[in-house]
Amino acid sequence: MNKQLCFASLLLCACFSPNDPLIVTTGSDDSTADASGDPTTASSTISTTLGTATEPTDGSDPSTDPTPTSADDTSTAGAAVCGNGEVEGEEVCDDGENDGSYGGCKEDCTALGPHCGDGVTNGDEPCDDGDEVNGNGCNLDCVVSGTVLWTVTYDGNAHGSDQGNGVAVDDADNVFVAGSESSGGTPRGWLRAFDADGNASWTEVHASAAGGVNYTEVTVDPDGDVVVAGSAAATGQGNNAVVRKYNFDGDTLWTEMFDDGDALDQVANGIGTDLEGYFAESGTDDGDIFVRRLDENGNEMWRDTVDGIGTDSGRRLAIDSEGNIVVVGLLSEPEGSRIWTRKYNSNGNTVWTRIADEAGNGSMGARDVAVDADGSVYVAAFMGDSEVGSTYVRKYDSGGDEIWTNDGSGGDVEMYDVGAVVVDSAGNLIATGLAGPSISEIGLVKYDATGALRWGEMLTADTGFSVGRNLAIDSHDNILVAGNSLVETTDIFVAKVAP
Repeated sequence: MNKQLCFASLLLCACFSPNDPLIVTTGSDDSTADASGDPTTASSTISTTLGTATEPTDGSDPSTDPTPTSADDTSTAGAAVCGNGEVEGEEVCDDGENDGSYGGCKEDCTALGPHCGDGVTNGDEPCDDGDEVNGNGCNLDCVVSGTVLWTVTYDGNAHGSDQGNGVAVDDADNVFVAGSESSGGTPRGWLRAFDADGNASWTEVHASAAGGVNYTEVTVDPDGDVVVAGSAAATGQGNNAVVRKYNFDGDTLWTEMFDDGDALDQVANGIGTDLEGYFAESGTDDGDIFVRRLDENGNEMWRDTVDGIGTDSGRRLAIDSEGNIVVVGLLSEPEGSRIWTRKYNSNGNTVWTRIADEAGNGSMGARDVAVDADGSVYVAAFMGDSEVGSTYVRKYDSGGDEIWTNDGSGGDVEMYDVGAVVVDSAGNLIATGLAGPSISEIGLVKYDATGALRWGEMLTADTGFSVGRNLAIDSHDNILVAGNSLVETTDIFVAKVAP
């Protein structure tokens, strides 16, 4: 059998010499797509040639290697389909309906329908300024700044005088309000936890067989435990300053009483926690100012006492990010009481002290203090007279130099007595207190860091005598206000207000 016969019979593998290899050449694959999108492919041609093989020079035969396809090659990628509920290609949106309704997508997927943030008041929006700034009149959620989101009023079982003195918020925006409720004429310490929507979670009361108990302030530590401060009657000792720690569920963890050994009164008015979980306490000890630092178990670490020439009072405190403690109060001087502010480091050493003596005013003092992220200090003070301009908010830098002072009023609010201040995450300052033409309503005013007014609102125009006593800020910069309202009896008042 010769090679020609083998070739004619196509029995190649059995009939040719290993020195004469078979070379197979494949024609191009002329694939195209018809209008339906289904590929149509031309048939391939196979030819065989007998002859002498040559070695490739680069390890591959370019005539047979497929052309690589890039992942970015859109010639074969599926086109975006408006209406499938997926944002694809150059689509701006695709909600699957695309009817152009409020909060939805336009029918061609090229733009959103009317929505909060487009600068046009649509649907049920109270406002829409189109910017990305909270607290400037219209917020990111198109709610008007200063809008009351919810309120709670608590009238104790005895229908007596109940006091809302302190408010704090944890990382989950749970709200804790501290004060006292009347019980047959004797106050009991009162603490209630609310969820972020204002629903009560639990309530704890603290009574003393020796007499009344009053919680004046509350804070939340880094572990989420709740700590209150105030005073409690003790047999044969007058009132003792009290600090009590609760866990998140309201169970008492420990109670610490401060008594300097005499039969006179000690009252805690301020409590705060630092990033290490240590506490600072401020108040009045037999007519003197006291400041203490406590560890996480309530053990005293250090104490300082400030004694003026007469009756002095330590009010609230604030702790900055470096653990410095700023305390305010009133200090007696020959001309009368003065506005007293002192900054301590965490070891109890004095950093600076400021005593404000406003000309032409008699009795005066500070009620509250707040610090911002830069360590600046804001002091809320009163100056004796019940008239507009008899109260102020003053800003110091971290070194104690005065930056600005205003009277705590603005917008619809004429403030007569600023009772509390707090700083939000953007560095805005919020103040509350006693306001209104009849000096009987809760005013709420917001300033930026320069002291410029953002807005001012009255919260309780339709109730009887009301006063804002304390403030807190949640994770969305909503404002929590605690105080009192009076219709038939004095009740605890809590409100959550949009930034």
